[in-house]
Amino acid sequence: MPMHEIKPTGHEAEARSEAPRIARETQEEQDDRSGKRNKLHRAPPKRGRRDPIIFSDDDLPDGPTPHRDAILIVMDVNGATVRRVFVDTGSSVNVMYLETFTKLGLTKENLHQVRTPLVGFTGNSIEPEGCITLTIEIGEYPRVRAINMEFVVVDLKSAHNIILERPGLEDLGAVVSLEHLCLKFRTPEGVGTIICDRQAARSCYLLACRQIGSQDLQV
Repeated sequence: MPMHEIKPTGHEAEARSEAPRIARETQEEQDDRSGKRNKLHRAPPKRGRRDPIIFSDDDLPDGPTPHRDAILIVMDVNGATVRRVFVDTGSSVNVMYLETFTKLGLTKENLHQVRTPLVGFTGNSIEPEGCITLTIEIGEYPRVRAINMEFVVVDLKSAHNIILERPGLEDLGAVVSLEHLCLKFRTPEGVGTIICDRQAARSCYLLACRQIGSQDLQV
């Protein structure tokens, strides 16, 4: 007896045509859920690779060691070359002395008020004249870094013009080596290096000693 093809009825045909679409939708839903999971668990973007900052024997200063010198550098501030910039890591503010501030052609009208006094390691406090943000440039071409840096201005006598402290060093991304008497920092052209002005460092040390000797010391 010949076999006859049995065609599905209307409801059966509709159900069969729906099955592949349901399967496709289910797969799409699974892919969508998988994509959402991947987004949730996706690792944060990696920071760009940066040049390592390395100190070697090639960076050591000439002369006998230990040298016991402080690090004094030169940098441009507000378009002027400022020498006797003392590099320190013991304070939470960058300090500019009022005499230097005035020589840069600035006036007290340029200052913003500072409500907190500065306290030294001896416990003495001083009211700042105010604070100001200036553009500084450090390094030698082409490895130069220029940033805006905040300074607290104080009316004190000092052998230095500026004290570059932790905030400024961090903003520059600088690493200091007392042994090598220099600091290094990253620039778009690679790692820049600033070498200590040893003559200025020793001159400032002698001047500070004379200032101390002219005052009454209390122990």
